[in-house]
Amino acid sequence: MIILRKEKIRSVMQYKHPWIFKNTIKRITGGHANGDLVEIRSEDNIEIGYGFYSPNSLIAVRMVCFGSCRPEGMWVDEKIKSAVKLRRQMHINSNAFRLINSEGDFFPGLIVDVYNSTAVIKIQIRGIEKIIGNIVSAVKEYLPVKCIYLKRDEKAARVEKLELEGGYLSGTGDGREIIEENGLSFIVDISRGQKTGFYLDQRENRVIAEAISEEKNVLNLFSYTGGFALFASKGGASGVCSVENSSYAVELSEENEKLNKGKLKGTLEWKRGDVFEFLKSCGTFDVIVLDPPPFARKKQEVPGALRGYGTLHELAFTGLKKEGFLLTFSCSGSITGKMFKDMLLRSALVSGRDVRLVSELHAAKDHPVSLFHPEGEYLKGWLVYVK
Repeated sequence: MIILRKEKIRSVMQYKHPWIFKNTIKRITGGHANGDLVEIRSEDNIEIGYGFYSPNSLIAVRMVCFGSCRPEGMWVDEKIKSAVKLRRQMHINSNAFRLINSEGDFFPGLIVDVYNSTAVIKIQIRGIEKIIGNIVSAVKEYLPVKCIYLKRDEKAARVEKLELEGGYLSGTGDGREIIEENGLSFIVDISRGQKTGFYLDQRENRVIAEAISEEKNVLNLFSYTGGFALFASKGGASGVCSVENSSYAVELSEENEKLNKGKLKGTLEWKRGDVFEFLKSCGTFDVIVLDPPPFARKKQEVPGALRGYGTLHELAFTGLKKEGFLLTFSCSGSITGKMFKDMLLRSALVSGRDVRLVSELHAAKDHPVSLFHPEGEYLKGWLVYVK
C-alpha cells in the first residue's frame, strides 16, 4: 500500500489526476516492486484507488482506477474492448489508427497503434510490461490483426528497467506496413520510423493541407515521410517543396510518391537539409507547413524552445507571399497552447505581417485526452492567414 501526504493530494482526490509524484508519498508498506499494481490511500485512510508503481520515476504512480475498484480478472480485456468500440464509432477513413492513447484511454503507460494488419505496442512503464501477454491476447481477440510488434522506447526502458526487446510479439514480417489514408497510400516503417512509424495524430490536419493547396506553391518543412506534401499535391498544388534532415525519411518520401502515382498533381521536390538555413534563402510560397519535432521535452527546456519557435516563425512569416496560409504545430508537451499563441504574436510583430487565426488545430480524434489529464493534449497548432 502507498500512503499519500494529506497536504499534497488535492489534484488526486478532487480532480482525479492520474499521476502521483514522488513528493506526494508519505510512506510505502508491503515492499512493492517496480511495476506492481498497488493500492493508494490517503494519510487519513481514505481509499483513493489503484495504480502502477514506478520507483525510479518522478511519476511514482500512474493511476488505473479511482475508488475501491481493484482491477481484477478481465480488466485489461475490458479496457481494450472499450477502446475498439470507441474507434469504430469514429468512422476513421483509414486502416491505420490509434487504439490506446495511454491516459486518454485510462490505460496509463500504453500506446497501441494499428497499421493495416499490424498492431504496434509501445510500453512506457514496467507495469504494462508485466501484463503484456494479456494485452496481446485482447488485441488479437478484438481486432483482425495478423501481427503484433513491440516498439521499444529506449528512454522509458532505461528509467523503468524494461526487459522486453523490440520486435514481433506475434506473427512475422519485415518491420513495414502499407496503409491507406483518405485516398492515399503510405509505407510505414515500424522498426526504424519515428514514434510507432507514422504521425497518425496529423491525419485530420493533412486533410486541411489538401483543402487549402489548390493551385498553390507549397513549402512543407520537417516533412518526415511526406504526409502533408502528398496531400497538398492531391489537393491540386502547383508544386510542393519538402525539406527534411533525415536522408532515410527523404528516401521513404520518394517511395511514397511512387506509390501514389496517378493521384498527385504538380511537381514534388524532396530536399535533405536544415530547415532554419533553408528558410533564410528559399524565396516565398503560398502555403507553408511547419511540423517540427519537440523543441522542449521538459520544463527546463521551455525558454530555449520558445526562442527556437520564435526564430522559426519569423522566418516562416517572411517566407510567405503577399497573402498566404501557414499551418503550424508544436508537439512539445511542455509548451502550452497559450505559450504557443503568445509566441505567434511576438513573431508576427517582429516580421511585420498581419496575421489572422483561422482555426485552432489538435491531434486526430483517435487520440482522446482525459479531462482529468490535460498534459495529454500535447499537439497544438493553428491555421493562420498572413498578409
